[in-house]
Amino acid sequence: MSIFSKLMKSREKQAELSVHAYLSQFDDATLSRIGYNRKNLKKGGQINHFL
Repeated sequence: MSIFSKLMKSREKQAELSVHAYLSQFDDATLSRIGYNRKNLKKGGQINHFL
């Protein structure tokens, strides 16, 4: 596996955790409406606020 592939895999995991951390803020009804289930969200991410 090349360095570029390892870097991309790491960034993808980081992005997925950030998205799941953001989605975890919503209530269960909202998550269901947009096609997610709280038990399927991965823990461990954090939200970065750039604005």
